[in-house]
Amino acid sequence: MILYRAINIDDINNLNNNNNIYSSIINSYIKSKEKEIRKNIYNYYNACIKGSKSCALDTIIGHISGKRISAKISPWISTTTDFDIAAQEYAIPQSGTHNYSKDRKPIILIDYPDDKILSTKEEVFKLRNNIIETNDFSIDLRNDNLNELFVNEAIMAEKYNEQLPGYDVVAYLNRTLLNYKTVVIGFSKYAKAAKEILIYAQIKKDYIKAILDKELVEITYSCNIDKEFIINNYKELNDYLKKLDNEFLGNNLIDYLKQNYNTIRGNNIEEKYEYLKQIKKTVLSKIIESLNKKYNTNYKVIRLLDDKILVKCYDNIIDLNTSLKNDLILIEKNNKIYEHNFKKHGFYNEDNDELITSKEIVKMIKTKVR
Repeated sequence: MILYRAINIDDINNLNNNNNIYSSIINSYIKSKEKEIRKNIYNYYNACIKGSKSCALDTIIGHISGKRISAKISPWISTTTDFDIAAQEYAIPQSGTHNYSKDRKPIILIDYPDDKILSTKEEVFKLRNNIIETNDFSIDLRNDNLNELFVNEAIMAEKYNEQLPGYDVVAYLNRTLLNYKTVVIGFSKYAKAAKEILIYAQIKKDYIKAILDKELVEITYSCNIDKEFIINNYKELNDYLKKLDNEFLGNNLIDYLKQNYNTIRGNNIEEKYEYLKQIKKTVLSKIIESLNKKYNTNYKVIRLLDDKILVKCYDNIIDLNTSLKNDLILIEKNNKIYEHNFKKHGFYNEDNDELITSKEIVKMIKTKVR
């Protein structure tokens, strides 16, 4: 099965060192070996990597919720069966729940063995009870599997597992005596929507069939390029596209807009952004035309990654605050761009070191939403 993952700086460093891609808890453990190992890293590493598979399984809910990921103590690596999801939600910068980096990310294509993907409660139970002796496996969370596995207790919440640091004796007693369990329907729907397959501990380098640099991610998404074509030609394509050194290819129009705001045609953010999208589509069309000649193919530019950003206005504080959890916020004042800043509780222009509170500008806000 072909899986996709937008890779972060730890993944890139591991690959550059001719290693496999490791989960965040292994990366944290490796980095901590030169220093004093933080207690939570040591405890999670011993429990989830060296210990029982039940410990690893019971951190899945924390991984899906993002708590294990942000704390860099997850034994799991997220992948998806859908290239568009990897590109739209994980490879492009946004201030939502998926990609906190400011730059676009490369994407890897993983040819993962089907017989190592566990999808039924029977298979996961065997793993939980250590009947399956392997460190090379993954858990399929598509089709609402997380909820199914949780209801049948093939996967439990961390607080119910006394071998894990997050064990809660009160929660365990409530579950045991009162049949009360945490609800995971929301997390299960999220994993289903992301078409998520979690790989345990590491992605072997042998499974990685292609590494798509940011420029090739852009072309692949824009033209729906066939994965077999990419796997066969990705090295040559990466080299070719990088030589073009085009300021639009593989870069974010949001960044270009901010850096060149006053010189871009248009009266406001929406007009300027639409103008940039048309230029980018023209540039991409010329690039793909040259690739078609080179490889005797017939691809066309049918969309842009940037098309996922829509413009709308909010005229009340309730809608605004609801939106802030997932939106990339830009507002315009005196021809300057202000970005939403969670820590500063408002909208901030770094050049002027100026902050505008949400309430001050709620009637004039322009929001870029993914």
